[in-house]
Amino acid sequence: KFRPPKATPLRPRHTLQLKAMVGVVALVTLTTSLCGYLTARMAAYALEQSLMRDAASLTATAGRAIAPQLEAGHTGKLNQFLDEMVLDDRLAFISVTDRQGNTLARRITNDEAWHGYVKHSRRTPLGGSVHVNHTRRLNNDTGADLLVRKQPIWQDTTNHPTRRYHGYIELGLTDPASEQMLGDLQTATIGVVCLICLLCLPPVLWLVQRWAKPLNRMVSASRRLSEGKRPQPIEVKGSDEIAMLADSFNHMAGKLTSARQQLEQANEDLEQRIADRTADLQRANRELHLEMRNKDEFVRTISHDLNAPLRNIAGMTKMLLLKYSDELADDAVSKLERIAANARTETELLADLLELNRIKSQPGKLQSVNLNDLLSSLAESLSYDLDEKQIELIIQADLPTLRINRNRIRQVFQNLLDNAMKYLPDDAATRRIMVTAEPNGDDWVFCVSDTGSGIDPQDHQRIFEMFQRARYSGSNEVDGRGVGLASVKTIVETYGGQIGVTSPPGSGATFRFTLGPECFDVPAEAA
Repeated sequence: KFRPPKATPLRPRHTLQLKAMVGVVALVTLTTSLCGYLTARMAAYALEQSLMRDAASLTATAGRAIAPQLEAGHTGKLNQFLDEMVLDDRLAFISVTDRQGNTLARRITNDEAWHGYVKHSRRTPLGGSVHVNHTRRLNNDTGADLLVRKQPIWQDTTNHPTRRYHGYIELGLTDPASEQMLGDLQTATIGVVCLICLLCLPPVLWLVQRWAKPLNRMVSASRRLSEGKRPQPIEVKGSDEIAMLADSFNHMAGKLTSARQQLEQANEDLEQRIADRTADLQRANRELHLEMRNKDEFVRTISHDLNAPLRNIAGMTKMLLLKYSDELADDAVSKLERIAANARTETELLADLLELNRIKSQPGKLQSVNLNDLLSSLAESLSYDLDEKQIELIIQADLPTLRINRNRIRQVFQNLLDNAMKYLPDDAATRRIMVTAEPNGDDWVFCVSDTGSGIDPQDHQRIFEMFQRARYSGSNEVDGRGVGLASVKTIVETYGGQIGVTSPPGSGATFRFTLGPECFDVPAEAA
């Protein structure tokens, strides 16, 4: 009866809710982090531009204030001016040099920034520190971002229409407050990202649970469907893709349930028909066995019961011929002789029937049989008939050893050899019988061939039936009762083999037979 295989429940490694939450958190974190990064970069760029403008403004203001003093040669006031300049906490250093590069005045408030600037100046080609009138960012070896500007000190008044410069002013500017503000902005960005993620989790979880609920119902329903149970229809709400999927699943589940019920009903009907047919076959088989047993018993009984009167008839006929043959007419003697001959023929026929019945009921004890020895003994017993008919018997030298009843396999070869000798025409140009065998996988195919005129193809199957004889060379004058080949077929089939005949026109006949594999299972010492 049809039983669907039991479904093994699957456990999802990662639930849909977990995947959705992880996805949303990752998406929100990525987007907000990117927005925070871009905001921080924009703020840093704006602060840098503002600081650059302040550096340019301070440098220009200081240059205009220092130019008259250098023009007048009052360098003593430079230190006082620089002391006032460094009151701005953003100023890391300021230096004033003449046109030959000699330092006139210098103030340093951030030694690390100054040393970093000096190292950078030494690495710059031609000994120059930075480009004139251009603000540069220096962040190598300084430990902090540093804006440096170098500008010439020009004397440009109405009394001197030709501009000339008296030296250079260099200053470095940092803004710790802007760096602190950027750090606070990054911290605030991280906090905002975390807050957004926490605020997104509850609605995301609610939405995912709402979406996953019909999916979970479909999973449970599909499990029940795989177990052969009819699932409850899934409630469909809305008109989205999940609702369409649930509606399609309900339709499919109904179709599958109906098909399964029809299949189970058809299976039950088939099982009932098979049971009825099996019962009929068993009954017919019993009747056949009973009929065969009755037939065998009938044959055995008839053969036994007829044998005694036939022997009496033959004996009495022989006695009459011995005692009254001289007193009887020739016609009476001829009829008595015919009676005696018919009685002997019928007695031999009954003996053959009894032997055939014993072959079916008593296969005989299995034993190791060397076919070369057996056929040599058989050839010796047939030597007189072979010599008389001038027939050459050729037996293959390397025939296998069998595990079979010796008398039965001897009977097979003897009947086939007798058959070949009996139907070999007297006018045959070549008079030869050959016994050969050829391997066929783990088995052997045995052949008994003759050089006679052959067998009509219409008789190839009929000759193995009881009381049937072939029309060898078109003659029916050969003695025979039609039992020999039937006995051969019975013995071969008893040992799990098959037998057949091939006979090309005018080329003799070849009987081929095989035996079951158990006949070749010979112990090593016997082989």
